[in-house]
Amino acid sequence: MKNPEEPVVFGTEDLLTSLCNSVTRVLTVATQSQIRYSGMIQRITRTCLKPDIGCFVLFDGGFSG
Repeated sequence: MKNPEEPVVFGTEDLLTSLCNSVTRVLTVATQSQIRYSGMIQRITRTCLKPDIGCFVLFDGGFSG
């Protein structure tokens, strides 16, 4: 009897570690120097964006089309 293969589940930390490794390889080749990164991955559960007064744009005029 054949056992079906169990699906592989990747977590957030696996994805971030893979991304860090890829970026490290690219930067190592581009800069010809050793690149290191922190092994700590921090989970931030609550974030808040405060608008800057410079991010608001006023559009004046009409549009037809």
